[in-house]
Amino acid sequence: INRDNFLLYVEECDSPEDLADCLYLGEDYERHEKVFLAVFELWRKLVPHKQSLSIFVDEFDHLIQRYEEGDIECEEDLETSIESFQTILDDNVDEGGGAREGYQCFSAYSCHDLEIFMFEYIAHQIDIEDRLYANELLDGFYPYVDGRQWFDLLKARLVYAVDEGEGKVMIERLLTSLKEDKELYLLFETLHYLIYIEETDIFRSAYYQALEEVETEEDLRELLMLTAEY
Repeated sequence: INRDNFLLYVEECDSPEDLADCLYLGEDYERHEKVFLAVFELWRKLVPHKQSLSIFVDEFDHLIQRYEEGDIECEEDLETSIESFQTILDDNVDEGGGAREGYQCFSAYSCHDLEIFMFEYIAHQIDIEDRLYANELLDGFYPYVDGRQWFDLLKARLVYAVDEGEGKVMIERLLTSLKEDKELYLLFETLHYLIYIEETDIFRSAYYQALEEVETEEDLRELLMLTAEY
């Protein structure tokens, strides 16, 4: 296949996956994967204007990796990709798709846990006091994530920064929900935050709640670290 023929094939296919299926009709999985990897790289280099979900997520993954390695020069491109990520999810819902279904489909292409990344990314925006951007991201991604309680903590942090009373109510509401839908490591994360804002009374209540759920040595070590931090 030369360049011109490859571009003709691309006109008839929506994605590298479709093109790989057209070019290799055999049943040998390993050979199919080799064809797909070659097609994927050619598509990415020769047809950058014709995006596919897999290529977009591959580029998104590279930006996440650079960001996590401390490359600040990628932050503007990362913000653009996050905005595109949300647009893809919104468009899927507008076309009749399920919110969670679309998010899980997107995540299946990624080598990162996108939900953890978005939680940590938004938390960082709150830490550096870019609350407006953090709030936009929370509003945009909240309908799609599975671990909404984790994002409820971020919402409580944002509210607490401007209204301590309402923030306390939201944290207490989260702790109540965690009694029914247990999530020990979210409890630990909440305890870290309560130490930071010096909310002693709520901390004690959450601490005893966590103590009742500790089951492993690893859990106990984490709780002891929190105790020392407190």
